[in-house]
Amino acid sequence: MLLDPTSCLFSQGQLNGWKTLTLENHLLRVTLLPEKGSDIVEFLYKPLQLDYLWKSPIGLVEKPAADRLPHDQFMDYYEGGWQEILPSGGFANSYSGVDYGLHGELWSLPWNLHIDQYSPGQVSVVLDCRLTMLPLSVQKRLTLRRNEAVLHIDETLTNESDQPVDFMWGHHPALGAPFLNGDCVLDAPATECEPGSVEGDPAARLQGRTRSNWPVVPDRHGNDLDLSVIPPPAAGTSDEFWLTGLREGWCAVTDTKLDAGFGLAWDLNVFQTLWVWQELGGLKETPWSGNAYVMAVEPWSSYPLEGLAVAAERGTHLTLPPRGNLRTWLKAVAYVGIGRVARINADGTVAAA
Repeated sequence: MLLDPTSCLFSQGQLNGWKTLTLENHLLRVTLLPEKGSDIVEFLYKPLQLDYLWKSPIGLVEKPAADRLPHDQFMDYYEGGWQEILPSGGFANSYSGVDYGLHGELWSLPWNLHIDQYSPGQVSVVLDCRLTMLPLSVQKRLTLRRNEAVLHIDETLTNESDQPVDFMWGHHPALGAPFLNGDCVLDAPATECEPGSVEGDPAARLQGRTRSNWPVVPDRHGNDLDLSVIPPPAAGTSDEFWLTGLREGWCAVTDTKLDAGFGLAWDLNVFQTLWVWQELGGLKETPWSGNAYVMAVEPWSSYPLEGLAVAAERGTHLTLPPRGNLRTWLKAVAYVGIGRVARINADGTVAAA
């Protein structure tokens, strides 16, 4: 009997010694690394053979013998793609007696995996992991359905202790070439933008921490700059900024010549801020020596870039009560035939502007 070409599929393999898990239908192929923070390393839209995710010039390192990676060596193991980050985001910092490395701990841990549903119409897998630095566990269900170019992510975070736990929680999908290029635009229903670029960085277009209306903001020289327009690879710039005052939880990056894009929709009750990281050839030193052209669009519970300690000072962190849990969701979607996006709905459908 011939397999229906629209059926959902599940497979396992290896990549540089890491176990891989692949979910696919006739529109999408999504590959992740359960042993490495459940990183998503492929989000391929099959009709265009277009993988939206960035691949670092360093690539994926060979899997070491240890069961888990050093939590304070994020950049040594960063292959690009999409990481989930918990319980601290951004720079290394100390909070409540715990020392966190860049982007916390969850990215460095192996996840348990089991198949939840496997049928021609839907494939679902469940992954779970427990932190070692805090008494937090996280479980997520990834689902692909027939005839949808949508990855459904449903998550539950649990406090396994009798004490409240403070944390930051975020997703870090990084987009790269050939999809990302100078014809791309960023749409998001934000009202304000706050720069987080490194002060004194000659490659930064933005400076300071003064909020402005989105999307047109003052650059470091006081000139108007439309941040919804993505500079080309030759730009040689490096910037970070946060979009706040979100009216809804979604963002979209679209190639306006190809009329194809990558979008996210999420639970705004949990992920209240969108971080945008743009490394567009500006970093001339190691590790990329000017060879990185990447933009990450990151739904986050909290900001700024200095980590949990400063997020707590600013009151943007989250707190999970004793034995409490927090349920949330995200969608990642590929779309075509759209030049600018007006909205991405909670079911992953995309509306053109």
